[in-house]
Amino acid sequence: MGNPIQEFFDALAPSWDDHSEDKMGHIESLLSRLDIRPGSKVLDLACGTGIISGLLHDKFGAEVFGLDISPKMIEIAREKYQGKEGVRFEVGDFFDMPEDGSFDWIVCHNAFPHFLDVAAFVEQTYGCLADGGEFVVFHSLGREKLKRHHDGLAPVISRDLLPVEEEAMAFSERFDILEADESNTHFWIHGRK
Repeated sequence: MGNPIQEFFDALAPSWDDHSEDKMGHIESLLSRLDIRPGSKVLDLACGTGIISGLLHDKFGAEVFGLDISPKMIEIAREKYQGKEGVRFEVGDFFDMPEDGSFDWIVCHNAFPHFLDVAAFVEQTYGCLADGGEFVVFHSLGREKLKRHHDGLAPVISRDLLPVEEEAMAFSERFDILEADESNTHFWIHGRK
């Protein structure tokens, strides 16, 4: 039996971008809260079709590495960004990445509920970030809308998010939490190693 999360997102890949165009202004305004420096190495974690990969590169001058477990998502991302310097994509599992502190930033947009083992996610994030590196886990939907969006998905695919302060607590032993807030239009945890 294959990986159910991979299979789920492979099936959605062809229509994935259809649902994101109208939210790009909102996503860009959320990303404006970050101070990513030009030349920073950014992991766009669970990047899907690269919805924010180009934005991270163009807005901040970052070197972006997009990682996703879905080969079909990555295929579309590579096609979209073919020939674009400073943005590359790989199929892979975050938990298989070397914990070598090679990233200045890890940005996880609209994917955190699909990482079912939060403690392992925190540890892997810590290991992959350089000293002083930062992460942000965010959604361009509020928690209640996200819950409705995920209703009906098998628990092997997704979990419901706890209130943002509770989710942030999972990161607080390893990271300084710089921001943790939510509204009916976003969910946001930002921390520094």
